[in-house]
Amino acid sequence: MGLSHSNLSGGRNRQLASGDTPPEAGFLFDEVVEPETETDEEELVIQGDDLLMAAYQGDAEAVQLLLQLEDEEGEALIDPDFSDELGTALHYADFSRRLGVPDETILNIMNMLIDYGADPDVRGGDGHTIIERALLRDQPDDPVVELLLRRGAAFPFPLQGGGKKGRKKNPQTI
Repeated sequence: MGLSHSNLSGGRNRQLASGDTPPEAGFLFDEVVEPETETDEEELVIQGDDLLMAAYQGDAEAVQLLLQLEDEEGEALIDPDFSDELGTALHYADFSRRLGVPDETILNIMNMLIDYGADPDVRGGDGHTIIERALLRDQPDDPVVELLLRRGAAFPFPLQGGGKKGRKKNPQTI
């Protein structure tokens, strides 16, 4: 199964400087179509781009469709950790707050991505994990932080006085 789509952001290979926000272009699937030829490398990059934009725009249905795409051998066509200069689809889902996407939708998309193998500890273009970024913004109660910790993300800072600096998996006390 393939996807026919409208133009996302003009040039798909447009370079984004570190710190740029993802484009606010429209993400629309015109229809689901069967591919006429075998999937090639360029098509995979385009579909990976589509995953990032679907996550950014809070389009859970499109994220699910893209994650379910498989080749003839049943292998996923899109790596859930596909990334560009800003990060992976997990990062883009986190960025989607800027568009007013509800937390419930963001958490749903992040759960889907992790279910399909996305790494909750992956670093974005700024060198930080999503949890580190939330803590740097002084938002430790962010529901995204709670979800990522429940799903196996490492807590990036020392816990409880005097501990060694470093990362600890699934802390009991935050």
